[in-house]
Amino acid sequence: LLFDAYHYIQDRIWNDILEDDQRMFVNEEIFRVLDRFDRDTKRKRFEEEIHICEICFMDFAGADFITLEECGHSFCRECISAVCQTQIKDGRTMNLSCPGEKCKTRIENHVVKSVTDPVLFERFDKAMLDTCIQSMGGKDWCPRPSCQHPAETISEILSQCPACGFAFCPLCSKTYHGDR
Repeated sequence: LLFDAYHYIQDRIWNDILEDDQRMFVNEEIFRVLDRFDRDTKRKRFEEEIHICEICFMDFAGADFITLEECGHSFCRECISAVCQTQIKDGRTMNLSCPGEKCKTRIENHVVKSVTDPVLFERFDKAMLDTCIQSMGGKDWCPRPSCQHPAETISEILSQCPACGFAFCPLCSKTYHGDR
């Protein structure tokens, strides 16, 4: 009887009170809450259990693991830190990839930041920014050591830094000289 009353009330509210767009919003919100609850529950269970790191083959509590969001692979903090440090020092910032078997997923920036020291992360971040700006085309870096901001390429032989106003030759990085 209680079950029938519950469904009657639910149907009344659902069909008679809520408009179509409100029902859609409620459905989306319910899905978000359930999805967040599911992820939080799985994460909590993972953190309480013991797992084997696929790199060092040591047992650790799940709380000592870093899980990559994109692929779901998990590694102990020490190993993923070593992987990130090695790849950054080798200059592989754009290909900082998950060490999981046959996995090509990129390691997320927030993971790199959490497992590397600030100086190394800054090096990684600058290399990423350099690569992104170079891939956009039409951008160079200001050659002044005190500036190092992205500069705009005006022509094949002239770039100018909007931060400090320095005009330079993008071919040789010296003060603009007007010829090749």
